[in-house]
Amino acid sequence: MSDCEFGYVRALAQDYLEHVLQLSTAEAQPGRVARLLRDVASSVQKEVEKTLQPCLDSLDVQSVDAARVLFRAVMQKEFEDGVVNWGRIVTVFAFEGILVKKLLGAQGAADEDAYQEISDFVAEFITKHTGEWIRQNGGWENGFIKKFELKSHRLTFLDVIGKVCTMFSLLKQYY
Repeated sequence: MSDCEFGYVRALAQDYLEHVLQLSTAEAQPGRVARLLRDVASSVQKEVEKTLQPCLDSLDVQSVDAARVLFRAVMQKEFEDGVVNWGRIVTVFAFEGILVKKLLGAQGAADEDAYQEISDFVAEFITKHTGEWIRQNGGWENGFIKKFELKSHRLTFLDVIGKVCTMFSLLKQYY
């Protein structure tokens, strides 16, 4: 895992969390990949939150460590079949958004260290477990962008929602 790859994914993960938390940053506008990721992952996250609200209400995320443990357990189940695709990668970001909202809801305030720690372990997971697949499938600029551009966005979104519902049904095993 190169620092450049990790750094790029970490920036995407952190940007997504800042978007979820509606934190305004003085930095430059997000790039094309970050904007598209915000759009797609937010749509997925909203659908999951609406569809699986009772299950999500039962999640107890009181600390970053608890978020990390839950994240690892769900990701292990999600990727246990060895299949990687852009839809599953988007669900990782959507789940990251759900975790940070649960954590900060429990804490009552936005803790910059907490969401940065979450960005770190999410980026580490994506880089370690899907990095080679991402490279082989066009990378973020050529693979992700092409997969989720508007011309295929609707069909791809429905496919992602199906995968998300399956993944989050795994949560019932933990809570």
